[in-house]
Amino acid sequence: MDYQKTLFSQYHETRSALLDPADKEKIAWFQFYFDKVYKAHFKSLPYNARILELGCNKGFLLAALQKEGYENLTGVDLSTGDLSVARKLLPEASFFEEDIFSFLEKHPDSFDCIVLKALIEHIRKEQILPFLEKLKTSLKPGGLVLIDVQNSDWLFGLHDRYVDFTHEAGFTQESLRQIMLLYFNNVSVVPTQSPYWCMSRKDTIKHKIARKLLSSLLRWAEPEAPSWTERLLIATGKKIGY
Repeated sequence: MDYQKTLFSQYHETRSALLDPADKEKIAWFQFYFDKVYKAHFKSLPYNARILELGCNKGFLLAALQKEGYENLTGVDLSTGDLSVARKLLPEASFFEEDIFSFLEKHPDSFDCIVLKALIEHIRKEQILPFLEKLKTSLKPGGLVLIDVQNSDWLFGLHDRYVDFTHEAGFTQESLRQIMLLYFNNVSVVPTQSPYWCMSRKDTIKHKIARKLLSSLLRWAEPEAPSWTERLLIATGKKIGY
């Protein structure tokens, strides 16, 4: 039995529907998340750019992109249940229930931007380099790849690594940069704090103070320590040959 295929085909029933908040709330969260984390990376993309999200789930990030003004959106996922939600949410977008490897093979030099949010950690380690090669091939010359993944260096990175049975790999700033440099130009990998949302201003201030104190304490205990307080890694690169 291919446990990944089994779990991904029922991801909506076994994970998304149980752990995610209501769809309306999640849509608002993704709009907030896009503004805080992704928007700066999309400034150079025209609104008619062809944008692909691999592992698009219910289409919430693509909905945020559509609200921003982007018109040419495509999503790929293996969950029938999640894609049924995505198609109702974004009838103008294109959605494919297909393995990401086979999809990329069919679409060389096709996309101006490919986004992977919480996806690369689900790929088996021996498949990650071939996957990045296919990503590069599917981008247009000069196309942008954006990878959003959990930071294994952060304080609770071990929990994030094993919170989902389909997780296959973990990444630090160094290891993610190491593999991206094989296939992309202008590579940037930056630890980023997951933005606060649905919190009062008072609670947000408390969280920022607590994080700063924790960071100072950890740096004092281990001056060469990695980014223990940033939960995410945001990596970008351009297709080689631009």
